[in-house]
Amino acid sequence: NRKVMFWLNHDIFENGSNLIVTLIYLLLEEFVKDWSKLPRKLHLNLDNCWKENKNRFLFSFLASLLQLNIFEEITCDYLMVGHTGNEVDQLFSCLCPQFKANITTIEILKEKITSAPITPKPICKSLDF
Repeated sequence: NRKVMFWLNHDIFENGSNLIVTLIYLLLEEFVKDWSKLPRKLHLNLDNCWKENKNRFLFSFLASLLQLNIFEEITCDYLMVGHTGNEVDQLFSCLCPQFKANITTIEILKEKITSAPITPKPICKSLDF
């Protein structure tokens, strides 16, 4: 069972390791809501970007998850430059035609994402705690 989720930032949070750690936490929270527990192994596919994905803050968070026995093993794969063709890139290619229209509000953006030809239907959430 697969779930497609988009979190909209609204420029509230600066891009960087804090945002990535928050998104991983939110993904884990969603997984627990759906399955009532977490798997023993966590595998992350990340962009090859030191600022967001290869830094002490992200690795400290992941190490904490291991130290707290939340996971037995965590692996990170870093995608090569020009990694077109992975699943995330394919999802965004489905959104490109939707984004050619004039998008003036967050509501219109959410509607464009959720009406895109993506299976399963995408879920949009806002990062506006």
